[in-house]
Amino acid sequence: MNVCDLFIGTNSERRQLSKIIEEWNTKSSISSISKEWRKKRPNASTENLSIILYNCECLSTHIADLDILLSVYTPQIFILTGVGSSIKNLPKMTSYYWISQEGTNSFGGVAMLIHNTLKTKITMQQSDFLLIELDILPKPIFVGAIYVPPSKPFPQSLLDKFINKPFYIFGDCNAKHTDWLCRQNNASGSQLKNWLESTGCEMIYPTKPTSKRSTAVIDFGITHNAYGWKADVIQEGTSDHYPVLIKTPVSTGENNYFRNNIWKYVHPTFHPYASTFKGITTDMGIIKDHQLIADTLANFYEKHFENPSFDIGRIAHVEAIKNYEKISQLPIDPMTKITLEEVEKNWKRAQKRNP
Repeated sequence: MNVCDLFIGTNSERRQLSKIIEEWNTKSSISSISKEWRKKRPNASTENLSIILYNCECLSTHIADLDILLSVYTPQIFILTGVGSSIKNLPKMTSYYWISQEGTNSFGGVAMLIHNTLKTKITMQQSDFLLIELDILPKPIFVGAIYVPPSKPFPQSLLDKFINKPFYIFGDCNAKHTDWLCRQNNASGSQLKNWLESTGCEMIYPTKPTSKRSTAVIDFGITHNAYGWKADVIQEGTSDHYPVLIKTPVSTGENNYFRNNIWKYVHPTFHPYASTFKGITTDMGIIKDHQLIADTLANFYEKHFENPSFDIGRIAHVEAIKNYEKISQLPIDPMTKITLEEVEKNWKRAQKRNP
């Protein structure tokens, strides 16, 4: 039996606990790292566009959600609805830029956080609605953000303008219908369903509720063609809405690098002290280009781990090399096993420090 199965907690906590146990019971020696080391450059790759849609219900009170979701899922576009008063003072996020539009009330407003590698231009703005043209392969598309307050009807005349365009509009429309897995229909949902049937447009929606207060799916996408697009609910966040991760078949082009990490778990400790990365200092000055940084570090570590050079004519050098070879061939002693009780004790102690 896996000892982690005995731990009382969520699946996410069990997975993290498993990683901790594995790390605590594993070690690497310099000799093993040296043997396994190989020079590797990041290859240019084509990465598909990923989007997160989130009704944050006033960003000022849920800013930590944005930080965590960006760090864990690294979307190229983050669409926020229900931004609230923060729409006038959006936080700066490294490697991203904002495009925003105020709403009709203090709880409205939509915003898009877009990665610096993406080229966009605003094509339309009005209260609680924003549309951009996204320059991607093989041709540009239109991506929008929309928020429809509960008391407002479905904005049919607005979406009529995009029927003959490659559009993808995401947001909280407060439209409920059994066709997209809600338990009951409302007026906006019936209006949207009729509009979809008359225009041939489609929806991009998850198979789980996006509202925490009901079983409704009210955060979704509307498009001319949903083929290849997929939406999944992310079971995180402190808003009454779940974030929605949207995966697409659309390429963002080459040389875009997005790396997952576990910043979520160390964020409470290190975030207040982390400074912006400003490059590395070399004899030639400060390097900021990512490819040059990777090449410089690869050359440094390759030199560091290569076999030592020596003078075969000097006895001391020859003896040192012989000793080096003997040490490098020594077996790696296994670490002392750590009991589940020790791990659980430290885990609970960490939870108390970072509730």
